[in-house]
Amino acid sequence: MMNWSDITNFVMLYLTGDAYTVFSRMSTEDKKNWDKIRKALIDSFEMAPYKAFTLAVSLQAVTGTNLDAHLGQVERLMSIVGDRWKTFLFLRSLPESVRAKLLCEDSSDTEAVKNKTIQQ
Repeated sequence: MMNWSDITNFVMLYLTGDAYTVFSRMSTEDKKNWDKIRKALIDSFEMAPYKAFTLAVSLQAVTGTNLDAHLGQVERLMSIVGDRWKTFLFLRSLPESVRAKLLCEDSSDTEAVKNKTIQQ
């Protein structure tokens, strides 16, 4: 099963459009559940800003305190998500060959992605 660093890498690769690399790095079990995993990860990533806001509202309701008391936690969650989105948007803007070099862990992976890109 995927660990957290795999999940972060998965989302980054998926959002930059490199589905081939994502799929090739998955375990056999994860490949069987590809659609469920992809949907869950992308949905949860896209919903993160909303979840941060609802967390703050629910904390306010439960604790009876004002929203400002939890603003730091919400801002941290939002900045993490925002930084990731900025990274993904930047990576998406790069040429495919440059993305492959940045995202692949070793030169054989880079060559495999580059060869796949050339064939397409």
